[in-house]
Amino acid sequence: PALYEQWCALQVVRAVLPLGEVVEQRLIESDDDGVERRWTLRLRPHAPLLRLRRADGVELAVRYQRRYEPHSAEVLGAIDPFVRIPDIAIEVTHGARARVLIFDAKYRVDDHGRVPQDALDDAYAYRSAIGVGGERATLGAFLLFPGTQPVALADEVGALPLLPGATAALDALIARLTHNAP
Repeated sequence: PALYEQWCALQVVRAVLPLGEVVEQRLIESDDDGVERRWTLRLRPHAPLLRLRRADGVELAVRYQRRYEPHSAEVLGAIDPFVRIPDIAIEVTHGARARVLIFDAKYRVDDHGRVPQDALDDAYAYRSAIGVGGERATLGAFLLFPGTQPVALADEVGALPLLPGATAALDALIARLTHNAP
Protein backbone atom coordinates (compact mmCIF):
# COMPACT_ATOMS: atom_id res chain seq x y z
CA PRO A 1 0.00 0.00 0.00
CA ALA A 2 2.77 2.52 0.80
CA LEU A 3 4.45 1.97 -2.58
CA TYR A 4 1.14 2.49 -4.41
CA GLU A 5 0.48 5.67 -2.41
CA GLN A 6 3.92 7.03 -3.30
CA TRP A 7 3.50 6.08 -6.95
CA CYS A 8 0.15 7.93 -6.95
CA ALA A 9 1.86 11.03 -5.52
CA LEU A 10 4.40 10.93 -8.36
CA GLN A 11 1.61 10.56 -10.92
CA VAL A 12 -0.10 13.66 -9.54
CA VAL A 13 3.19 15.58 -9.80
CA ARG A 14 3.57 14.36 -13.40
CA ALA A 15 0.02 15.45 -14.23
CA VAL A 16 0.53 18.94 -12.76
CA LEU A 17 3.86 19.69 -14.48
CA PRO A 18 2.37 20.82 -17.84
CA LEU A 19 -0.01 23.27 -16.11
CA GLY A 20 2.51 26.01 -15.33
CA GLU A 21 6.11 27.03 -14.81
CA VAL A 22 8.06 25.40 -11.98
CA VAL A 23 8.76 27.89 -9.19
CA GLU A 24 10.19 25.41 -6.70
CA GLN A 25 10.65 21.67 -6.39
CA ARG A 26 11.72 19.65 -3.38
CA LEU A 27 11.08 16.25 -4.84
CA ILE A 28 14.46 15.46 -6.39
CA GLU A 29 17.77 16.32 -4.74
CA SER A 30 21.25 16.11 -6.19
CA ASP A 31 24.20 15.01 -4.08
CA ASP A 32 27.57 15.51 -5.71
CA ASP A 33 30.49 14.33 -3.59
CA GLY A 34 33.06 15.26 -6.23
CA VAL A 35 33.36 11.68 -7.45
CA GLU A 36 29.81 10.70 -8.16
CA ARG A 37 26.49 12.48 -8.55
CA ARG A 38 23.47 10.84 -6.97
CA TRP A 39 19.85 11.81 -7.39
CA THR A 40 17.46 11.17 -4.55
CA LEU A 41 13.68 11.25 -4.72
CA ARG A 42 12.09 12.41 -1.46
CA LEU A 43 8.41 12.66 -0.57
CA ARG A 44 8.48 15.13 2.30
CA PRO A 45 5.24 15.67 4.22
CA HIS A 46 5.92 19.18 5.56
CA ALA A 47 6.79 21.12 2.42
CA PRO A 48 5.39 21.27 -1.10
CA LEU A 49 6.93 18.70 -3.42
CA LEU A 50 6.37 21.05 -6.33
CA ARG A 51 5.13 24.61 -6.79
CA LEU A 52 4.07 25.95 -10.18
CA ARG A 53 2.86 29.33 -11.34
CA ARG A 54 0.41 29.66 -14.21
CA ALA A 55 0.52 32.60 -16.62
CA ASP A 56 -2.48 34.13 -14.81
CA GLY A 57 -0.56 34.24 -11.50
CA VAL A 58 -2.34 31.29 -9.90
CA GLU A 59 0.01 28.98 -7.97
CA LEU A 60 -0.36 25.21 -7.67
CA ALA A 61 1.47 23.34 -4.92
CA VAL A 62 1.52 19.54 -4.75
CA ARG A 63 1.80 18.30 -1.18
CA TYR A 64 2.24 14.83 0.29
CA GLN A 65 0.53 13.90 3.56
CA ARG A 66 -0.22 17.53 4.38
CA ARG A 67 -1.69 18.03 7.87
CA TYR A 68 -4.81 20.19 7.86
CA GLU A 69 -5.16 21.32 11.48
CA PRO A 70 -8.54 22.31 12.95
CA HIS A 71 -9.72 25.87 13.55
CA SER A 72 -7.50 27.54 11.02
CA ALA A 73 -9.03 30.96 10.39
CA GLU A 74 -6.71 32.34 7.71
CA VAL A 75 -5.06 29.35 6.03
CA LEU A 76 -6.28 26.04 4.70
CA GLY A 77 -7.14 23.75 7.58
CA ALA A 78 -9.79 21.45 8.99
CA ILE A 79 -13.11 23.19 9.59
CA ASP A 80 -14.19 20.44 11.97
CA PRO A 81 -12.37 19.42 15.17
CA PHE A 82 -10.26 16.69 13.54
CA VAL A 83 -6.81 16.78 11.92
CA ARG A 84 -7.13 15.71 8.29
CA ILE A 85 -4.14 14.14 6.49
CA PRO A 86 -4.92 13.19 2.90
CA ASP A 87 -2.22 11.40 0.94
CA ILE A 88 -1.94 14.02 -1.81
CA ALA A 89 -3.20 17.59 -2.10
CA ILE A 90 -2.96 20.19 -4.84
CA GLU A 91 -3.32 23.59 -3.23
CA VAL A 92 -4.39 26.27 -5.69
CA THR A 93 -3.86 29.88 -4.60
CA HIS A 94 -4.28 33.31 -6.08
CA GLY A 95 -3.63 36.18 -3.72
CA ALA A 96 -5.39 35.42 -0.45
CA ARG A 97 -7.83 32.90 -1.94
CA ALA A 98 -6.88 29.23 -1.53
CA ARG A 99 -8.56 26.06 -2.72
CA VAL A 100 -7.46 22.43 -2.56
CA LEU A 101 -7.95 19.29 -4.64
CA ILE A 102 -7.60 16.14 -2.52
CA PHE A 103 -6.45 12.67 -3.56
CA ASP A 104 -6.26 9.69 -1.24
CA ALA A 105 -4.69 6.43 -2.43
CA LYS A 106 -6.49 3.24 -1.42
CA TYR A 107 -4.77 -0.02 -2.22
CA ARG A 108 -7.85 -2.22 -2.03
CA VAL A 109 -10.88 -3.06 -4.13
CA ASP A 110 -14.08 -5.00 -3.58
CA ASP A 111 -15.06 -8.21 -5.40
CA HIS A 112 -16.25 -6.16 -8.41
CA GLY A 113 -13.04 -4.16 -8.87
CA ARG A 114 -14.47 -1.02 -7.26
CA VAL A 115 -13.33 0.96 -4.27
CA PRO A 116 -15.16 -0.10 -1.07
CA GLN A 117 -17.92 2.10 0.37
CA ASP A 118 -16.07 2.82 3.62
CA ALA A 119 -13.20 4.24 1.58
CA LEU A 120 -15.63 6.57 -0.23
CA ASP A 121 -16.70 7.86 3.17
CA ASP A 122 -13.14 9.18 3.58
CA ALA A 123 -13.46 11.15 0.34
CA TYR A 124 -16.70 12.74 1.53
CA ALA A 125 -15.07 13.63 4.85
CA TYR A 126 -12.15 15.35 3.10
CA ARG A 127 -14.50 17.18 0.72
CA SER A 128 -16.51 18.64 3.59
CA ALA A 129 -13.87 19.16 6.25
CA ILE A 130 -11.07 21.22 4.67
CA GLY A 131 -11.45 24.95 4.27
CA VAL A 132 -10.56 28.43 5.41
CA GLY A 133 -12.31 30.45 8.10
CA GLY A 134 -15.09 27.92 8.52
CA GLU A 135 -15.89 27.81 4.78
CA ARG A 136 -15.20 24.71 2.70
CA ALA A 137 -12.41 25.28 0.16
CA THR A 138 -12.15 21.94 -1.64
CA LEU A 139 -12.31 21.63 -5.40
CA GLY A 140 -12.93 17.90 -5.03
CA ALA A 141 -11.88 14.76 -3.21
CA PHE A 142 -11.02 11.60 -5.11
CA LEU A 143 -9.75 8.19 -4.17
CA LEU A 144 -7.07 6.66 -6.37
CA PHE A 145 -7.13 2.88 -6.45
CA PRO A 146 -5.75 -0.02 -8.52
CA GLY A 147 -9.11 -1.11 -9.86
CA THR A 148 -11.05 -0.91 -13.09
CA GLN A 149 -14.41 0.69 -12.27
CA PRO A 150 -14.48 4.49 -11.73
CA VAL A 151 -17.04 5.85 -9.32
CA ALA A 152 -18.35 9.31 -10.14
CA LEU A 153 -20.38 10.83 -7.36
CA ALA A 154 -22.04 14.18 -6.87
CA ASP A 155 -20.21 17.35 -5.84
CA GLU A 156 -16.77 16.38 -7.21
CA VAL A 157 -16.31 13.31 -5.02
CA GLY A 158 -15.37 9.98 -6.52
CA ALA A 159 -12.93 7.17 -7.07
CA LEU A 160 -10.57 7.04 -10.00
CA PRO A 161 -8.75 3.87 -11.08
CA LEU A 162 -5.04 4.56 -11.45
CA LEU A 163 -2.70 1.97 -12.90
CA PRO A 164 0.54 2.16 -14.93
CA GLY A 165 -0.31 3.05 -18.51
CA ALA A 166 -3.79 4.26 -17.51
CA THR A 167 -3.26 7.77 -16.16
CA ALA A 168 -5.08 9.93 -18.75
CA ALA A 169 -8.22 10.22 -16.59
CA LEU A 170 -6.13 11.63 -13.73
CA ASP A 171 -4.48 14.16 -16.05
CA ALA A 172 -7.86 15.30 -17.40
CA LEU A 173 -9.42 15.56 -13.94
CA ILE A 174 -6.58 17.68 -12.54
CA ALA A 175 -6.55 19.96 -15.59
CA ARG A 176 -10.34 20.43 -15.43
CA LEU A 177 -10.62 21.12 -11.71
CA THR A 178 -7.61 23.43 -11.45
CA HIS A 179 -8.27 25.34 -14.71
CA ASN A 180 -10.60 28.02 -13.32
CA ALA A 181 -9.57 27.77 -9.66
CA PRO A 182 -9.48 29.52 -7.33
